[in-house]
Formats: sequence, structure tokens, C-alpha cells
Amino acid sequence: MRSYAETVNFRGAIIKKLADRRLDLCDGSGLGFWPVPVMGPVILAKCIFLLHDEWLNQIKLGEYNTANQLSEVRTRLTQIVAEGDLGEDHAGMYIKEYPAVKDVQMETLPFFKVCQSILKEDDPFILLGFIYNVETGSLEAIKTLVKTNMISNGNFAQLHLVEEIEHEKLANEIKTIIFQSPYKWRFIQGCDLHDRLYEEMVR
Repeated sequence: MRSYAETVNFRGAIIKKLADRRLDLCDGSGLGFWPVPVMGPVILAKCIFLLHDEWLNQIKLGEYNTANQLSEVRTRLTQIVAEGDLGEDHAGMYIKEYPAVKDVQMETLPFFKVCQSILKEDDPFILLGFIYNVETGSLEAIKTLVKTNMISNGNFAQLHLVEEIEHEKLANEIKTIIFQSPYKWRFIQGCDLHDRLYEEMVR
């Protein structure tokens, strides 16, 4: 698992590498970041569902302290969802701003494999570690997407430049709780998986 400072900058650095290799995606069309806006909410929703299932398991086992930790994590993750990717329909905003994405097979785009691979994961804490790295690095990622002209400095970018500050705060609160729980090492596996999938994207 990378340090906090490294995690903050990791996604932006990978996006810069991708932009250097795929100049065709640096045209302001939004294709360079697609299908993250439409698949990201699915990753978050799956994680919440699986966390709830584990919370119920811990209740049945009488492990109420662990169940309370999971409830706190789920509450914060739900805030991220409600104040962003699902609650405000960021995918719909993205499609409206970049209508060309509707006409392209998402399987042909670099970020598709990252999203597809993590959606195969059924461990909520590996998913949670992945999400932590995403949210911690999102502000720099958005700045780099705009700087490389993968996306324009429009409504989608401007909204994320504001909201990702709060999302990063919530993600770090989740990490603090998980690091005091039995799930710490599975969470770290998710962080490492995030970095590995992103690195594979630019090989």
C-alpha cells in the first residue's frame, strides 16, 4: 500500500501517462475517461450491498463492535454515493456533456478493463480498498483529465473539483475505521489491486 501522499498523486500520474500514449483521447471528447462515470456507481453500489451482507453476518455472530464499525463505514460510503456518483447522476451529466460516448463501444477504451476487472471482485473490503484509492486520488485525477484535455473544464469537471475534497475526507475516515477492524489486510489488498489495474492500463 502506498503512502497517503503517493496515493493522492497516483491516479493523476497514470492518467498523464495514458494521455502521453493516447493523444487521440486528448481531444475534449470525454472518451478518455469513459466508462468510469457509468461503471463507477456500479462499483460503489456493489460494495454497499456486500458490506450490508457482512454487517448482517456479524450481527448474527453477536460481534456487535465489528457490526458497528461496518455500519459507520457504510454510512460514510453512502454519503459519497449520495453526494456524487448516484445521488446527483454524474453519469447522466457526463453523457450530456460528452454525447460522443454513447456511440463508442466502451470495451475498446482503456478504462473499461479497470472497471470490468474490479467488478468481478466479491470481497467488499477489497472493493473498499479500491474505492479508497479512487476517492483519495480523484481530485488530482480530475485536474489531470482537464490539463490533458481528456475532458473539458466544464460542468462535470467543476463539480468534481468541489466534491472530491469531501469525498477524500470521507474515504480517509473509512480507512481509519477499517484499520481498527479485522478487515485491514483485505482493505490493503484492494488498494494494491487498484494500483496494479491502473498500471496495467498504461503498459
